[in-house]
Amino acid sequence: MELHVWGYDNEISVIEPECLASAWLLQSLDISFKIVTSNNTNISPTHSLPLLIDEEQKIAGYSSIFKFVSKKQEKKKNNLIEFALISYITENFKPLNQYNLYIKSDNYEKYTRKLFKNYFPFPMMYNQPLKFYYGAQELVSTVGLKSEGQGFFNFNGSGANVAETEMVNESTTDDVAISSLHEKQLISKSKQRKNLTEARYTLKCLTLMEEHMNHILKVYSSESGGTRKEEPEVQEEQEEQEENAKNEEKDESKENTNISVNLSDNFGIGKFIASDMLLFAYIYSLTFKELPSTFILNFMRTKFSSFTSEALKHITQLNENLGDTLYKKPESSEIPNLWNELVYVTKQFV
Repeated sequence: MELHVWGYDNEISVIEPECLASAWLLQSLDISFKIVTSNNTNISPTHSLPLLIDEEQKIAGYSSIFKFVSKKQEKKKNNLIEFALISYITENFKPLNQYNLYIKSDNYEKYTRKLFKNYFPFPMMYNQPLKFYYGAQELVSTVGLKSEGQGFFNFNGSGANVAETEMVNESTTDDVAISSLHEKQLISKSKQRKNLTEARYTLKCLTLMEEHMNHILKVYSSESGGTRKEEPEVQEEQEEQEENAKNEEKDESKENTNISVNLSDNFGIGKFIASDMLLFAYIYSLTFKELPSTFILNFMRTKFSSFTSEALKHITQLNENLGDTLYKKPESSEIPNLWNELVYVTKQFV
């Protein structure tokens, strides 16, 4: 089996959490597979990644991959609940992840857009970020979030560079620059409006994040047959465990077990492996430390400190389990280049 994902060399990208979740899922089920960071959506029947290729079969999307491997391993227990949880996580966390990576101006301009130079050759490295940006704008608007900034490009469809004065004239005010000094003042006011608008949407993003986290943890707790513990209770237990840990020597394997125990006992996580992996993948992407703006990470550490601490430990272990030997470079038609793009487009008209 081959799992085609977004990424570069031996690293899966945060731009699509389903890719990372799929790799973790296959690894946890002891399925023999290779990870191919092809970044090529043309080989996928849905024009999206992740894509699992098993001989002649192509299975695209996390939910479909889980369904395929479950059927292959004849594991049907809890599948109905799993699919419901997967659907909820995808529907509610994907818009927040898109906002964080593409609409939050600092993250898009200083991190996300720069990733594509590693994924595509010239000039494809410029087209793909715009494609993702358009998609993100459309998706985040469905949950009441939107973009006010335009970065280095005009995203109204023309693809032309936009001067700051043009942004001013397109704003909601009727101000017209009557001198160079006045023009600078208008630009400054426009930037202030943009920053205030982005701050408002950022707060809305965090409100949605809190709402969805509370709901998903409540569902996990109820389905596991327990009662979800509040953050202060969990924090007290963790402090007690840490104090006990100082007095004992614990080997690495035992430490890894404790991570699972804490997540299971305190949050009800551990019963539904497929939805667990997807939730962890979104948490990893949303709280990614390399992003210029880590507002969601800071929020999670404040509002859900115990869960975030345990989840990030577990995520670190999941990533370490994806050893370098699992990765394989794309070959021939799998490589996203101009020639393969031309061949693909030609086939559409034949």
